[in-house]
Amino acid sequence: MTDSLRAALWMVGSIVFFSAMAVAGREVRAVHDTFEIMFYRSLVGMVIVIAVIAATGRRAEIRT
Repeated sequence: MTDSLRAALWMVGSIVFFSAMAVAGREVRAVHDTFEIMFYRSLVGMVIVIAVIAATGRRAEIRT
């Protein structure tokens, strides 16, 4: 797979998941308050990022 194709797939995937997150946020707004929604969004995002880092083995590239 070329780098351009891989980048395009990452972009499409991010658009799909950001859209799904926005729709899910609107749906749960009636049940939960803003703090809870933001907490769960951040928690799910962190789990996904950690899973991607673990799967690709690129932990050393992340520095603060």
